[in-house]
Amino acid sequence: MTTPLRDAAVAEAPVPAGSVLAIRGGRPLRGRVDVKGAKNLATKAMVAALLGESTSILRDVPDLSDVAVVRSLLEVHGVRVSEGEEAGSLVLDPSDVESAHYEEIDAHAGASRIPILFCGPLLHKLGQAFIPDLGGCRIGDRPIDFHLDALRKFGAIVEKQPSGIRLSAPHGLKGANIHLPYPSVGATEQVLLTAVRAAGTTELRNAAIEPEIMDLIALLQKMGAIISYEPNRVILIEGVEQLRGYDHRCIFDRNEAASWACAALATDGEIFVGGAKQQEMLTFLNVFRKSGGWFDVKEDGILFRRGSELKPVVVETDVHPGFMTDWQQPLIVALTQASGRSTVHETVYENRFGFTQALVKMGADIVVHPHGLQDGPRRVPRRELEQAAVITGPTPLHGADIVVPDLRGGYSHVIAALTAEGSRRSPASTSSVAGTRSSSTSSGRSARTSTSSGDLMAASERSRPSIFWPLAVLIIPLVSLLAKITVTDADKLPREGAFVLAPNHYSEFDPLIVAVAVYRTGRLPRFMAKESLFHVPVLGWVLRRTGMVPVARASSASAAKQTMTQSRELVEHGRGVIVYPEGTLTRDPELWPMRGKSGAVRLALSGDIPLIPMAQWGTQQIMGRYQKGLSLWPLRKRVQVIFGDPVDVSDLVGRAGSPRR
Repeated sequence: MTTPLRDAAVAEAPVPAGSVLAIRGGRPLRGRVDVKGAKNLATKAMVAALLGESTSILRDVPDLSDVAVVRSLLEVHGVRVSEGEEAGSLVLDPSDVESAHYEEIDAHAGASRIPILFCGPLLHKLGQAFIPDLGGCRIGDRPIDFHLDALRKFGAIVEKQPSGIRLSAPHGLKGANIHLPYPSVGATEQVLLTAVRAAGTTELRNAAIEPEIMDLIALLQKMGAIISYEPNRVILIEGVEQLRGYDHRCIFDRNEAASWACAALATDGEIFVGGAKQQEMLTFLNVFRKSGGWFDVKEDGILFRRGSELKPVVVETDVHPGFMTDWQQPLIVALTQASGRSTVHETVYENRFGFTQALVKMGADIVVHPHGLQDGPRRVPRRELEQAAVITGPTPLHGADIVVPDLRGGYSHVIAALTAEGSRRSPASTSSVAGTRSSSTSSGRSARTSTSSGDLMAASERSRPSIFWPLAVLIIPLVSLLAKITVTDADKLPREGAFVLAPNHYSEFDPLIVAVAVYRTGRLPRFMAKESLFHVPVLGWVLRRTGMVPVARASSASAAKQTMTQSRELVEHGRGVIVYPEGTLTRDPELWPMRGKSGAVRLALSGDIPLIPMAQWGTQQIMGRYQKGLSLWPLRKRVQVIFGDPVDVSDLVGRAGSPRR
């Protein structure tokens, strides 16, 4: 049982709308927290269930957006995923695995890079696989060439198409000798998931050996795989014809444990991290101690606190057993309170210091060297992508309103807010707490309550001064300079009242396309858009100032429930309809809408709300997926927006179901 952290800095005032954390810092963080299972293992273990011939059970699964994405992808491929009897467990039944339409994969994958790991298992099961354009946190290019090269060596045929990459294995997959140019975790996982059922023996050299990799090997061995780890980063895999399901408990999350440790260090608190293990954190613990931290390893976890005045350190990130790149962000926050100059050399990814801009805004003295530093002895060889951050302290941090750029930097900002004097509001990423606020009780416990949709409506009305509508009207026609947008059957939209827009999350151009469509037809109803769009320059400003309502992408149980509640009350308030932009509506009705699994369908069923399909043809010619830059040349590219007839979704009762609990 987890004991709530005491003296945690929390917010007393309600948040207006969207995924916002309001934090009042300046107090030590004390208490106990039990870490969840490692995300970097859980998502890969879920994919491994595809390889089995029977049901698998995965335990200690964290409630994160990445897990929800993998679950959705498994479900569109026919895997039945359900909650287990034990809290935090999943039951995965792959007995009816089938091919999925590429638009289903694309819609459910979003910005996740996990679909690449589906390739090996699907090639074994179905003889083919498809990968949409891949995203991920903005921390570097993270090329998939390692993955594709490895799959080719197994005998896969790789075809690049406009919508993604299609792979096939008409002659099956065979064992191969593979040498990775860099010990990539993702590529190592790809080889493991592919080689276990490939004919013959596979030898993988220069493999990643992270604890999560070793745990994945242990899981695959439970399924019947034959895998041995040899010296010098060599892994041997003897392929087998058949694998069974597994019953496995995820290894603890090293990232989460280190983040809590840094929170204790930065706030001068004391935190017991239940479930943390010493062996997997040896390198971190050494740096923690050198920087002035104190820890005590217990049988059921590790206790962290300061042991002395914080000291500057020099850190070089590296693959395991080096200092993990995910550890440097929370550590940098703590180092802002150390006396002297610290240096962190980032050698794994080229874009990992973007989060420091917010820390500087809060008062930190951090200088990022985009091409690294040449001076001083080095343990890790220099890489071309290397960057370095120099942190000079101690510097008192103060409250500020900042935006969380990505998953990995988000918790570091929370630690900084807890360390800072004064209040601070943080619009969080979709993987953070969505639409919640915390309040302090007399017992020191933290109480969390959801933001009501009524508050959202009131906030929306207050934030829509009439002066901004003319400005929006000026900006919206500007989009017409970039595209020749034609609208078909716009009269099916109401002329007044609200409607919900559930935009394709991979294309941030969608809201403006729809705005142009309704503007040209004299219809300017309110719509809801995903929260991250509100941080896009110009677009976000227009959305905020015209009273549009931000919602978190419903990628977790809490976010799904909140989004459903907000959507239902907003639509009922405005007596509107749901507009669902999905191209398959007009192309292949049998696939629509996501075989009854979309939130739009559940909302329509639960609220008896009309649902109107919408298709956009040509949007991606103007704006590439996962990019924020518009293609300005040549101008006047054609986009057609089509509104369909209201759809009767009653036949989907029992297929769409209710939001996951």
